[in-house]
Amino acid sequence: MLPPGDDGGGSSSGSGGGGSSSSSGYTGTAATTISSDGTYSGTSYDSSTSDENALLIDGATVTLEDITVDTEAGDFYGMNAAILALNGANVTISGADVTTNASGGNGVYNYGESVITISNSTISTSQNNSGGIMVTGGGTLYAYDLDVTTQGSSAAAIRSDRGGGTIVVDGGIYTTYGYNSPAVYSTADITVSNAELTANNSEAIVVEGDNSVTLENCDVYGNMDDEKGTSSDENVHTIFIYQSQSGDADEGTSSFSMKGGTLTSNNGDVIHVTNTACTIYLSSVEITNNETADGYYFLSVLGNDASHGWGTAGSNGGNVEFIADGQVFEGDIVVDTISTLDMTLENGSYFTGTINIVENAEGGTAVSNNAVVTIDETSTWELTGDCTITSLENYGTIIYNGYTITLADGTVLSEDSTSTTTTTTTTVTDDNETTTTTATMDATSDSNDTTVTSEDDRPTPPDSTSDSTDSTDTTETTTTASGTSDSDNLSSETTMTTNDRPTPPDPTSDSTDSSDTTKTTTTDSTLDSDDSSSETTTTTDDRPTPPDSTTDDTNSTDSSETTTTNSGMDSTTETGSGTTSITTMTTTTSTTADDKDSFATTIGDVNLDGTVSLADVIKLNKYVSGSVSLTDEAWYNADVNESNSVDGDDALILLKFQVQLIDALPYTE
Repeated sequence: MLPPGDDGGGSSSGSGGGGSSSSSGYTGTAATTISSDGTYSGTSYDSSTSDENALLIDGATVTLEDITVDTEAGDFYGMNAAILALNGANVTISGADVTTNASGGNGVYNYGESVITISNSTISTSQNNSGGIMVTGGGTLYAYDLDVTTQGSSAAAIRSDRGGGTIVVDGGIYTTYGYNSPAVYSTADITVSNAELTANNSEAIVVEGDNSVTLENCDVYGNMDDEKGTSSDENVHTIFIYQSQSGDADEGTSSFSMKGGTLTSNNGDVIHVTNTACTIYLSSVEITNNETADGYYFLSVLGNDASHGWGTAGSNGGNVEFIADGQVFEGDIVVDTISTLDMTLENGSYFTGTINIVENAEGGTAVSNNAVVTIDETSTWELTGDCTITSLENYGTIIYNGYTITLADGTVLSEDSTSTTTTTTTTVTDDNETTTTTATMDATSDSNDTTVTSEDDRPTPPDSTSDSTDSTDTTETTTTASGTSDSDNLSSETTMTTNDRPTPPDPTSDSTDSSDTTKTTTTDSTLDSDDSSSETTTTTDDRPTPPDSTTDDTNSTDSSETTTTNSGMDSTTETGSGTTSITTMTTTTSTTADDKDSFATTIGDVNLDGTVSLADVIKLNKYVSGSVSLTDEAWYNADVNESNSVDGDDALILLKFQVQLIDALPYTE
């Protein structure tokens, strides 16, 4: 049995009659084929023959304006799609009206290394296995302000299938009415912003395997049927993250990220994860859970019975890293004994509900660290029942309401508890340097509103609002070692990257000489009160001027003048009954350069608004597709892998950074 929506591209056999294209796998025909570059306006394209595309763009660069496409008669390669692009075609569509009334009749389909950009268009499909917009085989599709409606089953409005690709959507309304027809089904990297995503008889979002869905400022509605969904016998849900083992998606870590907007779950679990590792990131989403029946959860991380082919029963659980960032949510969370959950509440998050570990239904062998919970100093967990978790690292507030939290070691925490919890965290860096931090938390309280605190020595995140035009960058790194009172013997290894291109000079100045300077400063220091030393390495990045630059480089000079000052300071702080040694190192770097192409650069800030967000991903993808140009400063910011070029690799890296699969920029494989 195929997973829900998996046949949205049509038959998995890929069979068909005849052949009009050399693309690997595609054997269909087309009523109209365009293989020469050009612009076509106000034209109608129709097909009433089985296994035939109404319009095929084969390897050409084509602009289609105000066209009408209708097909009455699919597979992984796009047969029966109304509009199909393949063989490296580059297609721009605007003002189109696309209608299909055939099984497998996807609306707009991109296969292989082709690129489609479609805007201000309407797409309607009425039969089963007929998605709205779709990519397979590594295709790329950009969609702006579309109105997409599908009526059949297994007909996602936004979808990908075998071979994946990239879809970027900004604006529009995407609505499905069929069973197994989510608004978004991903076996690719799919980014959607400022859109309405509604699945009237299906889960709303599905992510399969090593792929991602990133949503920003979207309104999402899901209403999966209890009986008619393909996997409703296994679980009913609104967000589904899994691995089908069908070969449509590579195995790996799935990613679901949602920032802003609304999420309405009308039936079943809000989020369900099985047979895959995944990251879930929620930030400032307004969540409405209309499911009131017992036995449903905000988040369920469980193995499955393998009746759908999703792994092996007893060893097909989920492994979830869940970050709630400034997120308010409620509902119970359940994790079975073959699954894991690492949940962090941060930046003022408020969770109301329970977390419990349950036995795997198939009797699988239990794993460790089933449920690990971290609460930062600004966040709150309010209990609605007794909980069982593996461990708790709490710097914030727990409201027990008369309930208890039982840890794996048998410790019971409650509002009247007099016990303490000790959590030890060991971090191994790329250089095999090991840091161990032990935090002891006093859980004693005589109030329902319980605050448990501990010395939190985690470094403060960078201030994204800092003034990047200042040519002096200061980094403070604090390292806390527990169990050591000797302030004369403490070492740390700190790596800092400074990309402090100076502010462009006065435009009236002589710009015939130019230089580009980027410095990476690595400090490996051992600090004590008697001896302080540092080793500093400075590299110069003389990346070329971006392609659209008007710089006169006939007389250019790459030069840099770097002054580095390191200072070490030791201090000993008395905290409670323990002593904590704190070492602070401050590095000040000043750079001067005479170069009109040097900027106060923020890597990843493609739209130059001072922050790195999903809007930068969208603009970078538009640049890669050729639909927008970039200023010199934006081009430097877009080169997130520092390859001296800006291309699809940069777009993918920036997308992964947004969904927290990559921790920092710039990034190189």
